[in-house]
Amino acid sequence: MSYLKDKIEELSHHNIILVTGPQRSGTQIASRILAHELDYTYVDEARFNVWDVKEAIRQAENYIPCVIQGPGLLRKVKDFRDIWYAKYKSKSINYGPTAVLMRRSSQDISKSLSQMPTILERLRIEWPEISRAPLLPSACLPVIMYFFWDIAIVGKHGKTYEIDYDLLAEHEFWVPKNERRDWGVKQWRK
Repeated sequence: MSYLKDKIEELSHHNIILVTGPQRSGTQIASRILAHELDYTYVDEARFNVWDVKEAIRQAENYIPCVIQGPGLLRKVKDFRDIWYAKYKSKSINYGPTAVLMRRSSQDISKSLSQMPTILERLRIEWPEISRAPLLPSACLPVIMYFFWDIAIVGKHGKTYEIDYDLLAEHEFWVPKNERRDWGVKQWRK
């Protein structure tokens, strides 16, 4: 069995999957692959204003089982789980939510982010650690976010998973780099 198929099998035990990671880390393609393979509804971050954890939960409630693409929620994984379980502590929702982190080369993320200054500006608002160092190069942003995941999320807020960006190439939805042309913020082949 392949790496990706193994991950999909593990994730099939959850009915709400939040795919997060630094912006430009592959959350959209991973979310679409997972939703397709699990036969879950795909919920794009645009449905809940990217950074709004409460609206993401409202969307999840409407589409169970679902895969939520939420790079803006990396910092809010704990809040997502806490709010969900506080709301449904007495209700029987099978398996509950989990989070998946997308791991991608910091250099690749930085290169992609440098072409999108509005995302960089918003990241500096959402991540106080970054806003305190305004001259911090964009290459450091994913490093800080991955460090946060490693020390604040893993092992502390239920079962979490990670998927390596490059290993998504196993799937039919993958578009090789040499075929990606003129893609914008939402890089998806329909």
